[in-house]
Amino acid sequence: MQQSGDFAATLLEASASGFAGMASSLLLERHPQLKAVWGDDALARWRKHLQQRLLELAAAIRAGEPGLFESRVQWTARAFIAREAPLESVVQGLDCLRDILAERLPEPGRDVALSYLAQGAKGLASAALAEPSPLRGSAPSTRLALRYLATAMEGRTRAAEDLVLEAVDAGLDPRSAYLDVILPAQVEIGRLWHDGEIGIAEERVLTGTTQRLLPQLARRLPPAADRGLTAICAAVRGNTHDIAMRVVSDLLEADGWRIVFLGADVPPEEVQRAVEYFDGRLVVLSAALTTQLGDLEETIKAIRGLPDNGPRIIVGGLALDGAPDLWRRLGADAYSATIDGILETAADLFPAD
Repeated sequence: MQQSGDFAATLLEASASGFAGMASSLLLERHPQLKAVWGDDALARWRKHLQQRLLELAAAIRAGEPGLFESRVQWTARAFIAREAPLESVVQGLDCLRDILAERLPEPGRDVALSYLAQGAKGLASAALAEPSPLRGSAPSTRLALRYLATAMEGRTRAAEDLVLEAVDAGLDPRSAYLDVILPAQVEIGRLWHDGEIGIAEERVLTGTTQRLLPQLARRLPPAADRGLTAICAAVRGNTHDIAMRVVSDLLEADGWRIVFLGADVPPEEVQRAVEYFDGRLVVLSAALTTQLGDLEETIKAIRGLPDNGPRIIVGGLALDGAPDLWRRLGADAYSATIDGILETAADLFPAD
């Protein structure tokens, strides 16, 4: 089963562009009304869209986790709904992919790919459920997060930073500023972009504001006793989102860790080199997309190739949503879907003296 899955995944990765081109042509032939919806570049747009779905399908098959593809189909469908694009076109696109793969994909591997594709389509059933906002309720931290978000979105980025820093100076726990203000605001801006309510410019404004704010906030975290241990934090190759890893780094440092923050899009060999050079005892890795799971696995293998099997490894990120036990097969020591969970796991793996 695994051999046929690997075979199917390899073929899908190598032929994604070609299969997507065939499927998009078939889609517009069967449903010419979509040309009016998507405009003159409908063929190119659908080819890009279906190519990404094929790469996500390959990643799920290689991981042996059909739920990964189902979650990506659901995510895509929600984006269509939010942008008032016809949801049935997602179904039609998947149908065309199915027919092309049934015709073109050889055995062994065809049945595996088609079964994963069918499983993914189940994500459409719950796609109409709106993604909830993380900024609900009337808690003071929620109100501050909303003010921070709104002020930054107005282009008053310095004022937005001052809102949070002044609240901390007035008594707000700096950890709460990270976990209950900054991160929920970042999640909310991502939700708004996904729902088509804002564009990339607005998202970049808030992200840039947060990137400037975090070093100032880090200086306000009360330090714990030095553990004498080093932690390496990185977003794996292909993952350009590193704010969560920056937060993990800052909070681990406040817990007494020596921190080496490598940032975004870090190749496996560079993580391995950092572990060796800085004598890392803990590595925290994040992957945002299922298509980055191969890079996550490669990074873990590179670390495991070090003498004595290397450091302890904690993984997180949206790429693992839908497959909460996948971390075991990837070779990590632990997984957490939340930053609080990562910090608790690190404390469990390395209890303070």
